[in-house]
Amino acid sequence: MSGCLYEMVSRVMKALVNRKITVPGNFQGHSGSQCITCSYKASSGLLYPLERGFIYVHKPPVHLRFDEVNCVNFARGTTTTRSFDFEIETKQGSQYTFSSIEREEYGKLFDFVNAKKLSIKNRGLKEGMKPAYDDYADSDEDQHDAYLERMKEEGKIRENADSDDTGETDESFNPGEEEDEVAEAKKAKIVKEKKPRKNQESKNNKDPSAPKRPMSAYMPWLNASREKIKGENPGISITDLSKKAGEIWKSMNREKKEEWDRRAEEAKRDYEKAMKEYKS
Repeated sequence: MSGCLYEMVSRVMKALVNRKITVPGNFQGHSGSQCITCSYKASSGLLYPLERGFIYVHKPPVHLRFDEVNCVNFARGTTTTRSFDFEIETKQGSQYTFSSIEREEYGKLFDFVNAKKLSIKNRGLKEGMKPAYDDYADSDEDQHDAYLERMKEEGKIRENADSDDTGETDESFNPGEEEDEVAEAKKAKIVKEKKPRKNQESKNNKDPSAPKRPMSAYMPWLNASREKIKGENPGISITDLSKKAGEIWKSMNREKKEEWDRRAEEAKRDYEKAMKEYKS
């Protein structure tokens, strides 16, 4: 047998267990892949739109058949228009929210759901617009949308309050808690402004000719592995890439980390030697 590794594994498994193997269908996203990068609960993964359902991998895996789905909903992101949430509600009343989906995937996903004749909860908003998320994000140009206006204002407040953070998006969204979250964001902003900026003063007074502190073992490994992770996860965002890299590094055994630990130790010794010469 010859061919792609995943095809060979599928054929072997099918022959051994004599069961049907689920493979990606005809869906093709904006990036050309057959899946959509998103987040479910606290983990990032891939959502595969199949011929008879949706499957999410990998933590935790979720399989939702079309005959189980009551309706789907395309929800606006809470802090930014660069991404959106895809919500699936089952006939049993359970709801699954796949968040942080890039807005370029909106048109492809909407067309797929529409072709499968699934009930779209907010279909009325979308039938009068083009299948592109740019139009979806700016739908208030055709008619006034008080909900969108309020979300934009709250997004500005949160972005200002978290301007020094990594820029991660909310994992879940509860409209009933909007006012409390905005109040907490304002409070956090005031506390940040009142803190004495000792670190800022020390940075300004730091000698530029002083030796730079060495990086930990993780950072050189991340720089060397970044392109590989991108290749294995097409379309992955910077935030999800950092999470993915952290998971991989945490699961690595001591032998694989040994080389990077050794490099970190060498860099630390060089730094200590350079500091002695600098102080003298």
